[in-house]
Amino acid sequence: HTLEDVYGALAQYYDVPWLSFRGATHRLNAVGAPRFSYSELMEPHELHLHPIDAGHKVLADLVVHLLQTTAVGLALRPVDPAAEAVAA
Repeated sequence: HTLEDVYGALAQYYDVPWLSFRGATHRLNAVGAPRFSYSELMEPHELHLHPIDAGHKVLADLVVHLLQTTAVGLALRPVDPAAEAVAA
């Protein structure tokens, strides 16, 4: 288990969205995708605990994607009639 497991459990408990660095990179790392090996994304430590610059870029891309997806979702399906008027 990692800290990401703890963060994921907390996010599910409080019903809030969360971003998974491991979830976003694990499959790409497993198939040997270029620029997605843990040695290219994480600090040189046997446990790969902290991302380096390239890993932070992946995290930033995840945040931007979440914000864009949320904005589009709210524009297409507003929460209430007042929000619908603002979106129009």
